[in-house]
Amino acid sequence: MARQGREVTGTTSEPEQPPGLLLRGLRSVVDVRPSELTAMVLSGLYFFFLLCSYFILRPIRDEMAVSAGVSKLPWLFLGTLAAMLLCNPLFSALVARFKAKHFIALTYQFFVLNLVLFYVLARILPGGAEPWLGRAFFVWTSVYNLFVVSIFWAFLADYFRSDQGKRLFGFIGMGGTMGSITGSALTAVLAARIGTQQLLLLSAALLELTLCIVLAFPRQRFARQERSPEDAVIGGSAWAGIHSVV
Repeated sequence: MARQGREVTGTTSEPEQPPGLLLRGLRSVVDVRPSELTAMVLSGLYFFFLLCSYFILRPIRDEMAVSAGVSKLPWLFLGTLAAMLLCNPLFSALVARFKAKHFIALTYQFFVLNLVLFYVLARILPGGAEPWLGRAFFVWTSVYNLFVVSIFWAFLADYFRSDQGKRLFGFIGMGGTMGSITGSALTAVLAARIGTQQLLLLSAALLELTLCIVLAFPRQRFARQERSPEDAVIGGSAWAGIHSVV
Protein backbone atom coordinates (compact mmCIF):
# COMPACT_ATOMS: atom_id res chain seq x y z
CA MET A 1 0.00 0.00 0.00
CA ALA A 2 2.82 2.36 0.90
CA ARG A 3 4.60 1.52 -2.37
CA GLN A 4 1.38 2.14 -4.34
CA GLY A 5 0.83 5.44 -2.53
CA ARG A 6 4.29 6.57 -3.51
CA GLU A 7 3.61 5.63 -7.12
CA VAL A 8 0.31 7.57 -7.19
CA THR A 9 1.95 10.59 -5.61
CA GLY A 10 4.72 10.51 -8.15
CA THR A 11 2.27 10.58 -11.06
CA THR A 12 0.46 13.70 -9.83
CA SER A 13 3.49 15.98 -9.61
CA GLU A 14 4.76 17.30 -12.96
CA PRO A 15 8.27 18.66 -13.33
CA GLU A 16 8.46 22.42 -13.77
CA GLN A 17 8.96 23.40 -17.40
CA PRO A 18 12.25 25.23 -18.00
CA PRO A 19 11.91 28.80 -19.32
CA GLY A 20 12.20 29.28 -23.06
CA LEU A 21 15.24 30.71 -24.79
CA LEU A 22 13.68 34.15 -25.19
CA LEU A 23 12.67 34.33 -21.53
CA ARG A 24 16.12 33.20 -20.35
CA GLY A 25 17.77 35.84 -22.53
CA LEU A 26 15.50 38.65 -21.34
CA ARG A 27 15.90 37.64 -17.70
CA SER A 28 19.59 38.50 -17.98
CA VAL A 29 18.64 42.18 -18.43
CA VAL A 30 15.17 42.53 -16.88
CA ASP A 31 13.28 40.83 -14.05
CA VAL A 32 10.36 39.55 -16.12
CA ARG A 33 8.02 36.71 -15.16
CA PRO A 34 6.65 34.17 -17.67
CA SER A 35 3.12 35.56 -17.41
CA GLU A 36 4.44 39.07 -18.22
CA LEU A 37 6.61 38.18 -21.19
CA THR A 38 4.09 38.69 -24.00
CA ALA A 39 2.78 41.99 -22.66
CA MET A 40 6.28 43.33 -22.01
CA VAL A 41 7.57 42.47 -25.49
CA LEU A 42 4.46 43.95 -27.11
CA SER A 43 4.89 47.11 -25.02
CA GLY A 44 8.50 47.48 -26.13
CA LEU A 45 7.50 47.02 -29.78
CA TYR A 46 4.61 49.46 -29.32
CA PHE A 47 6.95 52.17 -27.99
CA PHE A 48 9.58 51.38 -30.65
CA PHE A 49 7.25 51.89 -33.61
CA LEU A 50 5.50 54.84 -31.96
CA LEU A 51 8.71 56.87 -31.49
CA CYS A 52 10.08 55.65 -34.80
CA SER A 53 7.00 57.16 -36.44
CA TYR A 54 7.40 60.46 -34.59
CA PHE A 55 11.14 60.83 -35.16
CA ILE A 56 10.55 60.48 -38.88
CA LEU A 57 8.25 63.50 -38.63
CA ARG A 58 10.40 65.69 -36.40
CA PRO A 59 13.09 66.58 -38.98
CA ILE A 60 10.31 67.25 -41.52
CA ARG A 61 8.62 69.55 -39.02
CA ASP A 62 11.84 71.49 -38.42
CA GLU A 63 12.53 71.77 -42.15
CA MET A 64 9.03 73.09 -42.81
CA ALA A 65 9.32 75.56 -39.93
CA VAL A 66 12.58 76.97 -41.34
CA SER A 67 11.10 77.20 -44.83
CA ALA A 68 8.22 79.21 -43.36
CA GLY A 69 10.75 81.75 -42.04
CA VAL A 70 12.92 81.75 -38.93
CA SER A 71 11.35 85.03 -37.85
CA LYS A 72 8.02 83.20 -37.58
CA LEU A 73 9.25 80.68 -34.98
CA PRO A 74 7.93 82.65 -31.96
CA TRP A 75 4.50 82.70 -33.59
CA LEU A 76 4.72 78.98 -34.25
CA PHE A 77 5.42 78.30 -30.58
CA LEU A 78 2.54 80.58 -29.63
CA GLY A 79 0.29 78.71 -32.05
CA THR A 80 1.41 75.42 -30.50
CA LEU A 81 0.49 76.69 -27.03
CA ALA A 82 -2.94 77.81 -28.25
CA ALA A 83 -3.53 74.44 -29.92
CA MET A 84 -2.57 72.63 -26.71
CA LEU A 85 -4.95 74.75 -24.63
CA LEU A 86 -7.74 74.08 -27.11
CA CYS A 87 -7.14 70.36 -27.67
CA ASN A 88 -6.35 69.21 -24.15
CA PRO A 89 -9.85 69.71 -22.63
CA LEU A 90 -11.40 68.19 -25.76
CA PHE A 91 -8.99 65.28 -25.59
CA SER A 92 -9.75 64.71 -21.89
CA ALA A 93 -13.49 64.87 -22.50
CA LEU A 94 -13.25 62.21 -25.21
CA VAL A 95 -11.05 59.98 -23.04
CA ALA A 96 -13.73 59.89 -20.35
CA ARG A 97 -16.34 58.53 -22.76
CA PHE A 98 -14.57 55.68 -24.54
CA LYS A 99 -13.18 52.27 -23.69
CA ALA A 100 -9.39 52.20 -23.60
CA LYS A 101 -8.65 50.20 -26.75
CA HIS A 102 -11.45 51.87 -28.68
CA PHE A 103 -10.10 55.30 -27.78
CA ILE A 104 -6.55 54.37 -28.81
CA ALA A 105 -7.85 53.00 -32.11
CA LEU A 106 -9.88 56.13 -32.86
CA THR A 107 -7.06 58.48 -31.90
CA TYR A 108 -4.38 56.73 -33.92
CA GLN A 109 -6.66 56.39 -36.94
CA PHE A 110 -7.36 60.12 -36.71
CA PHE A 111 -3.65 60.94 -36.75
CA VAL A 112 -3.01 58.50 -39.62
CA LEU A 113 -5.69 60.26 -41.66
CA ASN A 114 -4.06 63.59 -40.80
CA LEU A 115 -0.72 62.37 -42.14
CA VAL A 116 -2.36 61.17 -45.36
CA LEU A 117 -4.07 64.56 -45.67
CA PHE A 118 -0.75 66.41 -45.24
CA TYR A 119 0.74 64.14 -47.90
CA VAL A 120 -2.06 64.96 -50.35
CA LEU A 121 -1.88 68.70 -49.62
CA ALA A 122 1.89 68.74 -50.07
CA ARG A 123 1.44 67.27 -53.55
CA ILE A 124 -1.48 69.34 -54.82
CA LEU A 125 -1.00 72.78 -53.24
CA PRO A 126 0.93 75.41 -55.22
CA GLY A 127 4.38 76.49 -54.06
CA GLY A 128 3.05 79.71 -52.55
CA ALA A 129 1.05 77.72 -50.00
CA GLU A 130 4.07 75.78 -48.68
CA PRO A 131 4.88 78.25 -45.83
CA TRP A 132 1.33 77.98 -44.49
CA LEU A 133 1.35 74.21 -44.81
CA GLY A 134 4.66 74.13 -42.94
CA ARG A 135 3.27 76.26 -40.11
CA ALA A 136 0.21 74.04 -39.77
CA PHE A 137 2.38 70.92 -39.81
CA PHE A 138 4.68 72.36 -37.11
CA VAL A 139 1.79 72.99 -34.72
CA TRP A 140 0.10 69.69 -35.57
CA THR A 141 3.27 67.64 -34.97
CA SER A 142 3.76 69.16 -31.53
CA VAL A 143 0.19 68.28 -30.54
CA TYR A 144 0.57 64.82 -32.09
CA ASN A 145 3.69 64.09 -30.05
CA LEU A 146 2.06 65.07 -26.78
CA PHE A 147 -1.06 62.99 -27.28
CA VAL A 148 0.30 59.77 -28.78
CA VAL A 149 3.03 59.44 -26.13
CA SER A 150 0.60 60.34 -23.32
CA ILE A 151 -1.80 57.66 -24.58
CA PHE A 152 1.01 55.12 -24.60
CA TRP A 153 2.06 55.67 -20.98
CA ALA A 154 -1.55 55.94 -19.81
CA PHE A 155 -2.32 52.60 -21.44
CA LEU A 156 0.70 50.94 -19.80
CA ALA A 157 -0.03 52.45 -16.39
CA ASP A 158 -3.55 51.08 -16.67
CA TYR A 159 -2.41 47.67 -17.90
CA PHE A 160 0.42 46.87 -15.47
CA ARG A 161 0.50 47.03 -11.69
CA SER A 162 2.81 49.50 -9.96
CA ASP A 163 5.29 46.82 -8.88
CA GLN A 164 5.46 45.51 -12.44
CA GLY A 165 6.07 49.00 -13.78
CA LYS A 166 9.11 49.38 -11.53
CA ARG A 167 10.60 46.21 -12.99
CA LEU A 168 9.51 46.43 -16.63
CA PHE A 169 9.17 50.07 -17.68
CA GLY A 170 12.92 50.57 -17.96
CA PHE A 171 13.16 47.82 -20.56
CA ILE A 172 10.04 49.08 -22.34
CA GLY A 173 11.51 52.59 -22.39
CA MET A 174 14.59 51.18 -24.11
CA GLY A 175 12.31 50.16 -26.98
CA GLY A 176 11.33 53.81 -27.39
CA THR A 177 14.98 54.89 -27.36
CA MET A 178 15.78 52.42 -30.13
CA GLY A 179 12.73 53.61 -32.05
CA SER A 180 13.81 57.26 -31.90
CA ILE A 181 17.29 56.34 -33.17
CA THR A 182 15.82 54.21 -35.95
CA GLY A 183 13.34 56.90 -37.01
CA SER A 184 16.05 59.55 -37.24
CA ALA A 185 18.30 57.17 -39.19
CA LEU A 186 15.51 56.30 -41.63
CA THR A 187 14.86 59.98 -42.29
CA ALA A 188 18.54 60.64 -42.93
CA VAL A 189 18.85 57.69 -45.31
CA LEU A 190 15.52 57.88 -47.15
CA ALA A 191 14.85 61.63 -47.43
CA ALA A 192 17.13 62.06 -50.44
CA ARG A 193 16.01 58.79 -52.04
CA ILE A 194 12.23 58.82 -51.79
CA GLY A 195 11.53 62.42 -50.83
CA THR A 196 10.00 64.12 -47.82
CA GLN A 197 6.41 63.54 -48.88
CA GLN A 198 6.77 59.76 -48.99
CA LEU A 199 8.21 59.83 -45.47
CA LEU A 200 4.83 61.05 -44.27
CA LEU A 201 3.28 57.84 -45.57
CA LEU A 202 6.02 55.77 -43.92
CA SER A 203 5.31 57.46 -40.60
CA ALA A 204 1.58 56.79 -41.05
CA ALA A 205 2.28 53.10 -41.75
CA LEU A 206 4.38 52.78 -38.59
CA LEU A 207 1.65 54.44 -36.54
CA GLU A 208 -0.88 52.02 -38.02
CA LEU A 209 1.41 49.18 -36.96
CA THR A 210 1.33 50.39 -33.35
CA LEU A 211 -2.45 50.04 -33.42
CA CYS A 212 -2.12 46.43 -34.57
CA ILE A 213 0.21 45.81 -31.62
CA VAL A 214 -2.25 47.34 -29.15
CA LEU A 215 -5.03 45.12 -30.47
CA ALA A 216 -2.76 42.08 -30.02
CA PHE A 217 -2.32 42.69 -26.27
CA PRO A 218 -3.66 39.90 -24.01
CA ARG A 219 -7.24 40.63 -22.96
CA GLN A 220 -6.56 40.19 -19.26
CA ARG A 221 -4.48 43.02 -17.92
CA PHE A 222 -2.61 42.79 -14.62
CA ALA A 223 -4.03 45.87 -12.89
CA ARG A 224 -6.98 44.90 -10.71
CA GLN A 225 -10.38 46.12 -11.81
CA GLU A 226 -14.04 45.18 -11.61
CA ARG A 227 -14.53 44.91 -15.38
CA SER A 228 -12.35 43.84 -18.27
CA PRO A 229 -10.60 46.58 -20.31
CA GLU A 230 -12.88 45.94 -23.27
CA ASP A 231 -16.03 46.54 -21.18
CA ALA A 232 -14.83 49.40 -18.98
CA VAL A 233 -15.21 53.02 -20.04
CA ILE A 234 -12.19 55.06 -18.95
CA GLY A 235 -14.30 57.62 -17.08
CA GLY A 236 -13.25 60.80 -15.29
CA SER A 237 -13.79 64.33 -16.53
CA ALA A 238 -12.01 66.85 -18.72
CA TRP A 239 -10.71 68.73 -15.66
CA ALA A 240 -9.94 65.74 -13.42
CA GLY A 241 -6.17 66.10 -13.89
CA ILE A 242 -6.16 69.78 -12.97
CA HIS A 243 -8.36 69.04 -9.95
CA SER A 244 -5.92 66.33 -8.78
CA VAL A 245 -2.91 68.64 -9.14
CA VAL A 246 -4.61 71.39 -7.16
